[in-house]
Amino acid sequence: MLRFHESTPLSDSPPSTQIQHSFINYWLFPVVCCGLGIVAFSLDLQIAHHVKTGEFAKVFRELVENTEPFGHGVGVICILCLIAALDPRWKVVVPVIGLTALTSGIASNLIKLSLGRTRPRELDDFLSITVWETFQSFFPVVYGIKAGHSFPSAHTTTAYGFAVALSVVYPRGRWVFLILATIVGLGRVQSQSHFLSDVCFGAALGWSVGWLMMLKVWPRIWPDFQFSNLHSHPESRN
Repeated sequence: MLRFHESTPLSDSPPSTQIQHSFINYWLFPVVCCGLGIVAFSLDLQIAHHVKTGEFAKVFRELVENTEPFGHGVGVICILCLIAALDPRWKVVVPVIGLTALTSGIASNLIKLSLGRTRPRELDDFLSITVWETFQSFFPVVYGIKAGHSFPSAHTTTAYGFAVALSVVYPRGRWVFLILATIVGLGRVQSQSHFLSDVCFGAALGWSVGWLMMLKVWPRIWPDFQFSNLHSHPESRN
């Protein structure tokens, strides 16, 4: 049976102890993101209007445009190819990270199919409607209704699920991964692909799916699978 680490587990603490001691660290973030998403509903239209009519610095536009692949399948595959070439544990690491990112994206798309929301770029006037008018019917596909797919942001969901998986395997780079995921979300607002609330809820979903996969799913598929606790692993303190 394949082991996640060939010599020693990534953490000395039993998984159950890590989960109990780090519950706030794991789940506070999505709770905060959902709270911000609720607040963002009152700001979505104003922000979208400013994005559509305002100008952004060239350096910011280039940053978000070039970071977007971190939340896209092509970018994920490219990074997985690098991991396969550089990490001797690739036979386990690549499917764990890749499928975690894929599952996050699928979860987001299932919600998109369940609740339609018009994308900001498809609206002409943000100031004459309410934020609730941007939402459409539940399960629009079932009723043959052509709906938008704005809620939540799948790029952001994928990016955060991907970042969580990468952070578990490579804890020294956790802040880099999370910053990249955040920039992906900002880029989706800047490109008028999503409202700010879409990004907030997408981040919460991606984080939650990522940790559920790493804490619950993979240890059951591979009983010898060990995950890294970001706050107790020696590598994270360097």
